[in-house]
Amino acid sequence: MRFLDTPTLVRGLLTLPSFAIRIRKCRTISSSRTLQRSTRGIPRITLAGGFGKLAKLAAGHLDLHSKRSQVDIKFLARLAGSAGASSKITQEIEATETAAQALLVAKREDVFLGDAVAARAQETALDQVNGAVDIEVIVVDRAGMPVGRAGFSKP
Repeated sequence: MRFLDTPTLVRGLLTLPSFAIRIRKCRTISSSRTLQRSTRGIPRITLAGGFGKLAKLAAGHLDLHSKRSQVDIKFLARLAGSAGASSKITQEIEATETAAQALLVAKREDVFLGDAVAARAQETALDQVNGAVDIEVIVVDRAGMPVGRAGFSKP
């Protein structure tokens, strides 16, 4: 299995020339002002990251650093339920200890938890920029493979 880093994955998924893609590592969306400043003059951005980091953003955390926020497994279980998971699966997810384990349980049962996390993370990010920028979210697993996506809302 080939492991991809997120920037390599994003470049492969997006159909843009390399000069049009600006990759920025970011562990913190500390405030709406920071995000608004960093996107000024940019009509669209793609947020791409690991399932755990984007699960934190989906839950409303803006500081994604491991020392300042934790993945809310109960939130992931509720999100899985809203994505069609049975109560048995949501209980299994609640019993997991990590975001990666929760994702595996959901995948095993064909529940698109990655897409649900992407959609919720997109909502959180769009709220921070008051809709001034169109935002797409791509969620990847630990192997760097895409497991969820919420596309741009504007064509």
